[in-house]
Amino acid sequence: MPMLIDSGKSGTYSKGFSLIEVVAAIAILSLLLGGVLAIFSQGFNAAQRTRNQAVAVNLARALAEEYSNWTKLTELDDTPWIPPHNGPANGVYNPGEINLNNVTYGRTMQISDGLSGLKRLDAVLSWPEGGTTKNLTISTLKADY
Repeated sequence: MPMLIDSGKSGTYSKGFSLIEVVAAIAILSLLLGGVLAIFSQGFNAAQRTRNQAVAVNLARALAEEYSNWTKLTELDDTPWIPPHNGPANGVYNPGEINLNNVTYGRTMQISDGLSGLKRLDAVLSWPEGGTTKNLTISTLKADY
């Protein structure tokens, strides 16, 4: 509530805020704005983590789809980085890193024998986030038909 300030003349007062009231109002506003900014900051970080994970899921799906072709698996048998095996390839394939949205995603495809002549494909993606490394694995089984 504004205080009446004596203007020095007897019987006349002017309306205004005291310095203490102005400082108190600024302090309250700064506390409220600080809380709002903290909420926005947490929301931004959560949105960034969600975006990174969505990109990783899409990259893992694309990698699994690329190697889900049985002919492609058979062609991998002649490459030096996969141990020999009867039937399509088994081993680990590293197609390299990919950089999207200033985040570097490491990609690895692990191919192993599954049940009853199936091949198990594990697309593994890793990316740095908040000082740690996050990993995502998508697995699928592939048959020769």
